[in-house]
Amino acid sequence: MFDWRKKLWTILMALACSLICVSAATAQNEKDKPETPAEPTAKPKSEGDKKDQSTAVPLPKRDEMFRNLPTKGDLLTKPPADWVVLKNDDVLVVKPVQPRPNTMVTMKARREEFLKAPSPKKLPGESAEDYAARVRQANEEKTKQLAKLETIAINLPDSTKLAEEEDSDGFTINVEKFVKEIIHHEDLMLLATDRLLDKKELEDAYELLLVQNRTSAGWPGYDERFNRLLLVDAQVKFAAGEKEQAYSLLEQMHGRVMESINSKDQTKRYPTMGDDRIKCQKELGRITDSLIEPTVAARDFRQARFHLARLLKLEADHPDGARWKERLTSETNQILALATQAAAANKHDQAALLADEAALIWPATPNLKTQHRQFGVRWQTLKVGVVTVPPNDYPFETEAIRRRERLVRLPLFDPIRIDGGAKYRSRYLEGWEPTDLGRQAVFTLRTNRSPSETHPIVTASGAVSSLLERLRPESPHFDERLASFVDGVEVRGPFEFGVKFSRIPVRTEALFAMPLGFDEASSAELDQRYRIHMKTDRATTFRRVVPESDRTLQRHLAELTELTYQTQEKAVQGLLRGEVSMLPNFPVWLLDNLQKDGRFFVRKYSVPQTHFLQFNPQSKALRVSELRRAMMYSLDRSLVLREVVLHDLTLRTISETVPKANVPAKMPSPESGLTYNDRKLELVWSGLSMTDTQLRSFQNLSRDSEWRKAVVTLYSRSQPDRGRVVSAPWSTKLAAYNSVVAPREADPYLAFALSVAAKKSLGGTLPKLRLICEPDQICLAAAQRLVDEWKRIDIPVELITQGATPAGENQVAGASGQDVLVAQNDAAGQAQPAVNEEGSEPVAWDIAYRTMRMTEPMLELWPLLSLDKVARLETVKYLPDWLRQGLINLDRTADWPTTTATLQEMHRQIAETVQLIPLWEIDDAMVFRQTVRGIPDVPLHPYQDVDSWITAPWYPTD
Repeated sequence: MFDWRKKLWTILMALACSLICVSAATAQNEKDKPETPAEPTAKPKSEGDKKDQSTAVPLPKRDEMFRNLPTKGDLLTKPPADWVVLKNDDVLVVKPVQPRPNTMVTMKARREEFLKAPSPKKLPGESAEDYAARVRQANEEKTKQLAKLETIAINLPDSTKLAEEEDSDGFTINVEKFVKEIIHHEDLMLLATDRLLDKKELEDAYELLLVQNRTSAGWPGYDERFNRLLLVDAQVKFAAGEKEQAYSLLEQMHGRVMESINSKDQTKRYPTMGDDRIKCQKELGRITDSLIEPTVAARDFRQARFHLARLLKLEADHPDGARWKERLTSETNQILALATQAAAANKHDQAALLADEAALIWPATPNLKTQHRQFGVRWQTLKVGVVTVPPNDYPFETEAIRRRERLVRLPLFDPIRIDGGAKYRSRYLEGWEPTDLGRQAVFTLRTNRSPSETHPIVTASGAVSSLLERLRPESPHFDERLASFVDGVEVRGPFEFGVKFSRIPVRTEALFAMPLGFDEASSAELDQRYRIHMKTDRATTFRRVVPESDRTLQRHLAELTELTYQTQEKAVQGLLRGEVSMLPNFPVWLLDNLQKDGRFFVRKYSVPQTHFLQFNPQSKALRVSELRRAMMYSLDRSLVLREVVLHDLTLRTISETVPKANVPAKMPSPESGLTYNDRKLELVWSGLSMTDTQLRSFQNLSRDSEWRKAVVTLYSRSQPDRGRVVSAPWSTKLAAYNSVVAPREADPYLAFALSVAAKKSLGGTLPKLRLICEPDQICLAAAQRLVDEWKRIDIPVELITQGATPAGENQVAGASGQDVLVAQNDAAGQAQPAVNEEGSEPVAWDIAYRTMRMTEPMLELWPLLSLDKVARLETVKYLPDWLRQGLINLDRTADWPTTTATLQEMHRQIAETVQLIPLWEIDDAMVFRQTVRGIPDVPLHPYQDVDSWITAPWYPTD
């Protein structure tokens, strides 16, 4: 009779020898081994007589296998294998078995379902013998099927070597009788992951989990291992000081655990999910404490509220969250009590400041919002975000200087709008009336002011003294242009004075659009409306010179604070976070997105900001016209405007009608953006705004006038909405702008030829030119781009951004004029040349990148070209004769049409001779939070009518 026990033992011994590396035990003869009824009974698929194996190695035990788990490398590189643990704790290593996962549970469920099947019923007319035979046959089939459901097929790994006479490596084994458990390959990976997590070898553990998720998604036990990985990783990162990263991992873990707890799908739930939640809560509280504690110590309560809100969002009833809420609420109430005491003592500024501080600590404090509004309405404040860059030796007025000047001082005549030219009003005058055909004017001063106004009440003696100080030649504040117009000034009464003109001015208001004060002392008496109350490295606070009366019902802005940011992005972030409620210069490329936000509103400036390059008239190299022209033609201003200044990425599709006969035979490739629609007879442009280089290449395709005209039309219509290339240093909205003078298009070939000609004129080499730039983030970026463009045609230009002028060179000219030194000459009170004559030391700068908002070119052009604040004959002696004479003739014109025509003619001449390089104008805007009211619809400057603004206190909600 065939000895099946010997056969089975031989096969199992061969399997163990080939797969499991264990120490060899003493070989025993199979014939001497006692028979045990518990040994598994397995039949080979092919019956036959087999020879006995002479030696055998015992199967490894379960505990021994668990002590020697496969390594990560074995699990990832070797073929997958399952462990079949027998009831005597012996382990068989086999190929993956089916079904999986939970093989034994699945088989048991199948058996139970099979056993529920009903027995066959007797059919009508069926005899007892037939029915009995059918029942026997059904029982035999059920027994066979049940035997199949109780056994699984196991296959030896490919590396197992059997005896030569073995012809099969497949066997079946009765699970119910002989198998204790089945550990799948995926379970081994999870066990190995546990070992790695115990050792905090996180990268290897994550790699195992990643592979398992890709190959066996949804495997039981994966979720708890991955959650444990997140927990251990968070603990490791927290110990290393990476608190934010640790918190993010815990947030991910918490979301996964709560998803399992709240899921009705039993496959997504696992036994330890409750314990995982408790562990996650504990770690969340520990890390939250470490994050909030330093922020509270640093009085950065917004950051503290942010961390606390993250915790409460995850666990609304977290004990650490409740503790911090109680602590912050208590501190808020303490500060609110101090604010109440300050208000009772009529210290309304302190009350408003304390109320703001209390609102920042914990806005959810009961009754805080009502009291905060009460204190904030009584003392209204406004925080303004401004962008500053490290200061340099820039000699001219910047946008920041002009903004602050208009806040602190109020001119005698203040421009309020633009309608071809500036329209003025005066807060000081009741009226002004010309007499004697305009040769005299009588000015009547106001004897009172409205409750919201902050400027001083000026008497006739004070106004006349200020004018006389500017008319005396020996005075350091002498205004040569004003003196050329005014013949005399007389006091006619306490609030009335008259002015006699030697020449009739075109516009009296424009001539006197200046502050009355000429120094700090006189400004405090005549025109100062806000003064600096406190200044720190981060903020400057201004307050009204004349506070509003306590009896005023409608109160207005009492305090304004400018907070400085390093970049525009940081300033925008401050606006969104509630740190500031106004940005006077909002990034143009973000305006469209912000207008959709109902929390803010936009006010566009009535005069665009014009950018231009100005040449130093004392620079020897730039006296060569070929060099100036080469620098102009080398610049694709439309491209720099689009990419650097406006960040414009808007795709445009526009068309222009062109007959087929006027279209060149060879059109550019469709990738260029320019195509022709034969059916509609239209020239179509699709893409970003067209650049100068593209325009010139498209025009060169044909000499046909209709074609070139259509291309130019597409070019102009494709330009960005919030900026445009210009040909003058003043706005296109002014009547002085000559629209016939088109901006010169970039032409690199012509620019290179002109630079070669300039080299010959300068002895064969071009000196390195020095470019100074207004300290502004956008201006500096644009200036650097211009320097790169000039290098393409071999014109060396150095951008000077910081620091003093190098030793041995003259200092950069002061903002008061090119002929005034910055330091020693100001102290001496004398005007001396800032640059020496030809042949001496080189000038400190050659080109200046400037910005302006010119409202009266007839008065502002002279100081612009002479690099001075006022018009003086001494400062224009370095200009060309025709330009100097043109400026003098402009001052002598006595009517508006002649003045406009003269300015337009000078616009044409300046553009032709390239006295400067106009770049572009920007339609920039201010942005306010909805809590601010009283802003003009189209302001001329950031702080226009600031004394009439009304601000509601902003209450933080996050």
